[in-house]
Amino acid sequence: MSPWLYFTLPAIACALCVRLDAKIIGPYFASSSLIGGWEGSHARTFMERGPLRSAVLRRFLYPVALGFAASWLPLSWWEVPLCGLFAGILLIWPVIFSGLPWGIVRRGWVLPAFYAAFAVSYLALAGFGLSLQRLLLLTSQGDVAGWFADQLLAAILFGALGLFASGAVGKLFSTLTREQDRREEIGREYDYDGNSSFLDLPPEQHSDS
Repeated sequence: MSPWLYFTLPAIACALCVRLDAKIIGPYFASSSLIGGWEGSHARTFMERGPLRSAVLRRFLYPVALGFAASWLPLSWWEVPLCGLFAGILLIWPVIFSGLPWGIVRRGWVLPAFYAAFAVSYLALAGFGLSLQRLLLLTSQGDVAGWFADQLLAAILFGALGLFASGAVGKLFSTLTREQDRREEIGREYDYDGNSSFLDLPPEQHSDS
């Protein structure tokens, strides 16, 4: 494979993953997008909605994955971050053809700074992915497959325990809040404070006390 393909193909794949993520998982508002595959500039509640925050997080994780994957290719340490930079530029590039959203100020320093910050973030995050790969090689002492095999059983056990415990936390929290609501309602009805032992009695005994 030609050396330049090692550089361009991962960047193109990263940009395509962002666009596919936007179209398949969402959100995606192409008509008001400053960056291809990203949230529209008119979404005022952007940072207040969980799905939108998750989308932003995912789309900043793609260059990390790009850097991690590209670090296994015959690329130098400085070419991997530049690969991330190229992916960021590919996401900005469609604006040249589709135009900017209506009302965006084209003059001044804010818009160029915005695009520069986005491109640099993809460069830096790809470099972070490269660092993760180097750390993995150092930790595993070069035996990546053996290292993952050693960690697999512990990962399954701790993962299963974490899922069970987190599910239990949700169920127990719901039970506690229901009991709290019940005690507050009884306390208001009988004019008792929240720490009264009377409130710990079963509901059927409250009317008899």
